[in-house]
Amino acid sequence: MGNVAVKIDGIEYNLKGEEDDKYLKHLVTYAENKMNELKEKNSKLSTSAAAMLTAINLVDELFKGNEDYNELLQNFEDLKKNEEELKKQVQELLHANKELSENESKLLIEIDELKLDESSKNLQKENEALQKSSLANKEIKEKLLKENKELKFQLRSSKYKLMDVEQKYLDTQIKLAKAIKDKNPLLQIHME
Repeated sequence: MGNVAVKIDGIEYNLKGEEDDKYLKHLVTYAENKMNELKEKNSKLSTSAAAMLTAINLVDELFKGNEDYNELLQNFEDLKKNEEELKKQVQELLHANKELSENESKLLIEIDELKLDESSKNLQKENEALQKSSLANKEIKEKLLKENKELKFQLRSSKYKLMDVEQKYLDTQIKLAKAIKDKNPLLQIHME
C-alpha cells in the first residue's frame, strides 16, 4: 500500500492507495503533465479550470480505452469461435480420413484375394479414386491446420493487445480517480 506526499501546482496532497509509492507518483506526474500541457496552450486558464479540462481529457482517454478494450474483446471472442469451428472441421476430416484409410485397406485386401479379372480392375479404379479423395482430404486437413495455426497466432496477438488495452484502461482509471480526488474538497490540502 502506497502513501506519498506530492505537490501539484504548489499545493501539497497526501495520497494513499493500494498501489506502491512509485506507481502513485507516476499517476501524479502523468496528470500534472496533462494539466501543464493545457496551461501552456492557454496561459489564462485558472488552476481549477485547467484541472477540470484535464479531468475531461482523462475521461475521454478512459472512454476511448474502453471502446478499444471492448473491440479487442469482441475480436478475441470471434477468434475463439473460429478456432473452435476449425477444430471441429479438423476432427471431422480426421474421422473421414480414418474411414477412407479403413476402406482403402479393405479394398486392398479384396484386390489381393481376386485375380486380375474385370471386377478386380474396377476395384482398382475405386481404390485409386479413394486414394485421390484421401489425398484431397489430407490437403484440406493441412490447409485447415495452417489456418488454425494462423488463428492461434492472431488469438495470441489479440491477447497481447487486450493486455495492453487493459493496462491503458487501468492507467486511465487511475488518472480519473486522481482527477476526481483532486477535485474533492474533503481532502487535506496543505499550502506551502
